[in-house]
Amino acid sequence: MSSSGPSSPTFTRLLRIVACLVLAAGMAGCTAWKKEPATADAILSRQPPPKKVRITLADSSCFEVKHPRIQGDSLVGTAGRLVIVIARGGWRPEEPITKVRWGQSDTTFALSDIRQVELNRVDGGRTAILIVGVGAAVAIVAASAASSMGSTSFGGGDNSGMAGSCPMLYSWDGHGWVLDSGTYGGAFLRPFAYSDIDRLESLSARNGELRLRLDAGDQETDYVDELSVLAVDHDPSYTIAADLDGAIHAIRAPRAPITARDNRGRDALRLVMSPDGRFWESALVEGDTARVEDLRDDLVLAFRRPGQDPKVHLVLRAQKTVWAAHLMRLFVQSLGAGASDWYARMESDPAAVSRFRSRLESEIDLGISIWQGGRWVRQTSVWGGAPEAAKDYVIPLDLSKIEGDEIRVRIESTPSFWLIDWAALDGAAEAPVTVRELEMESAIDLKGRDRRAELLERDGNDLAIESGESVHATFASPPPPLPGMTRSYLSRVGGWYRFHGPGSGAADTTFTRLVLHQAGGIAKCAVLERNRALRAFSGLD
Repeated sequence: MSSSGPSSPTFTRLLRIVACLVLAAGMAGCTAWKKEPATADAILSRQPPPKKVRITLADSSCFEVKHPRIQGDSLVGTAGRLVIVIARGGWRPEEPITKVRWGQSDTTFALSDIRQVELNRVDGGRTAILIVGVGAAVAIVAASAASSMGSTSFGGGDNSGMAGSCPMLYSWDGHGWVLDSGTYGGAFLRPFAYSDIDRLESLSARNGELRLRLDAGDQETDYVDELSVLAVDHDPSYTIAADLDGAIHAIRAPRAPITARDNRGRDALRLVMSPDGRFWESALVEGDTARVEDLRDDLVLAFRRPGQDPKVHLVLRAQKTVWAAHLMRLFVQSLGAGASDWYARMESDPAAVSRFRSRLESEIDLGISIWQGGRWVRQTSVWGGAPEAAKDYVIPLDLSKIEGDEIRVRIESTPSFWLIDWAALDGAAEAPVTVRELEMESAIDLKGRDRRAELLERDGNDLAIESGESVHATFASPPPPLPGMTRSYLSRVGGWYRFHGPGSGAADTTFTRLVLHQAGGIAKCAVLERNRALRAFSGLD
């Protein structure tokens, strides 16, 4: 039975739910805690500065901090610990809080550890923005969305939501539904359709069956061509994950990096040493689109060579940010009434879609390079990724032309597009595993219709679900694994999705020209919009 405590996978997943923007009517003359993004530096730069804040850390602990201020990379203040009540299916600070004891000296919190900041203030009837998320990038999405309610953003259109950007797969853990995967991220065109394999950390057999729930993303139509569950029996000392081609690997004790530093000189080693929910991400600073170095962010990792075999694997736990998904939505909005024509052209013109895919690969994908012969040599790139949940990637690397015992790996993309939770290098021999595909017993939508025929295999017979719709699927649970073995469950989901365009209005030709026709244009759009959002969030606009 899964634990519901703060260190359990269930609880960790709950804290990772991103892209939740709630626009609610303000409570006139009322004092209340208001959730704000975890960009403490931006919050504390306000005038007058807040007298106290409530913060939630990556490990789910919660504190009230009096007289908060920023010192370097830390938030400093007089802190009292809060009591958190764990409730099935979620968490909430107990109101009123049990009596807080205030210390006599300052307490320091690393900004990278802060997952949520709440202000205690009077809301004078203004719209309240409530945010739950991982990473400071949710702040700039909130600023972009909120500021555009009263003005036009660079991307134009209606930017009032921080919605999920792909189908979301929930597992039944015996007590409730837990978000386990944002699947086939990046497949927002029919030609981009693919099958995505992800580990279901929370799925648990009950009464001989396994239960999954597939929800459509917000403001989109999802086309699902395949849904299956793989049961993998393996030595419990190994971790199971898939590579970029869908092959399943058993990874044991991969080597942690010895150094990790980003292109702004920040030491990220403690953030990527283990899969603990503490992410490296881009620094939230304004950039200059005329400077090439401001259009890319990278993280350089150094490892000890793991043996003499030139074929090794880089193991990453990473996820796309909600900011990346937001920018893609802005692009679709910028097409105006021409969005439908653009979608049709992408589906009928292989050369056009190939050019567009190449642009995405160079600017949105997570590029992987190794230091070889005095220069960086690109090995591959990571496609996909979703803001709903982190995903494990097994990435093959070829070290045959590298001399010495130190291996340097560079991970790079457009600023604020990716979060990196864990990085390791594995060169050990893999253990054998037993993989079996489970029988789907049922797949019922909210209207009670049987949708199994559309999900049993990847055959072009897609299940289409709209925002707010879902399908509940059950699978037969296999017999227990052999003694000395354990079992991991993987999902394999194939398909694509389409963002809902505005349907009317003129196109923002500046935005679309940059994205579709200018080298580095996607990064330039991202930096320009991020600059605007940062100014809006800090009250400079």
